[in-house]
Amino acid sequence: MTNAWAFCAVAGVAGALFTQTNAYVTLTVFDFENSAKVMVMLILGGTGRLYGAFIGALVYMYMEDYFSKLSPTFWQFGIGLMLVLVVLFARRGLYQVTVREITEAADPDAIFASNTSSISITSPKPRPSLWRRW
Repeated sequence: MTNAWAFCAVAGVAGALFTQTNAYVTLTVFDFENSAKVMVMLILGGTGRLYGAFIGALVYMYMEDYFSKLSPTFWQFGIGLMLVLVVLFARRGLYQVTVREITEAADPDAIFASNTSSISITSPKPRPSLWRRW
């Protein structure tokens, strides 16, 4: 709950600074296109880590520039294809893929050892269901 209040406070400060910088705010600034652009950046970079958002923003801006040079009218198709490929093959985003590649390049045996150490012969304890509380 405290995190939600902190997030709201940061969002409020960001909105106040945005208004101060632009001297006025219109509803066209926060339309669907800009919201979708931010969501695509987060999905590309990966959620759960702050660096994923930065990587997603960098990749999105670079690919938007690259695809708009190739085809100024159909650059959104390139971004959509890239988004589909990331969702299919890199479910946790590009940040997690780069971290995994760096870790495997540093010590490939550590990745294998960490995957095999989690295998247990006994069955895990069943987790209590949320429905039993209600």
